[in-house]
Amino acid sequence: MSGTSTLVKQSKCCGTLGRMARTLPQPDREHIDLVSVLHALADPVRLELVRRLATDAPLSCTAVVEGIGITASTASHHFRVLREAGVTSTRQDGRIRYVSLRSADLDTRFPGLLASVVTAVGGPAYSATSVREIHS
Repeated sequence: MSGTSTLVKQSKCCGTLGRMARTLPQPDREHIDLVSVLHALADPVRLELVRRLATDAPLSCTAVVEGIGITASTASHHFRVLREAGVTSTRQDGRIRYVSLRSADLDTRFPGLLASVVTAVGGPAYSATSVREIHS
């Protein structure tokens, strides 16, 4: 993992003129390894997070976990595992964290993997009840 955060000055169009955003530490593309990615995807909650993130736009952590029925600390853990494996990228802007899939990086390293995973979990979203049942 590169271990560095990137600071980016936000433009006026984002409504945060003057505020500094940072990208949380994540592995560089060439350091994303298959075992770490598969481990990160081996949890039903993380698979659901990936399914929800399969959009073109970054989403706030709060929006991604809405309705799943997990605590903030559990969500934070799952987002960290995904980020450290290189599956997602997280940008913090003030108190809000935005998460997005690293689709291009993953497709470069492992062509078709992410598309296959998203297709495989493309069914209905897990409800809070089903997530609790998975973990019991």
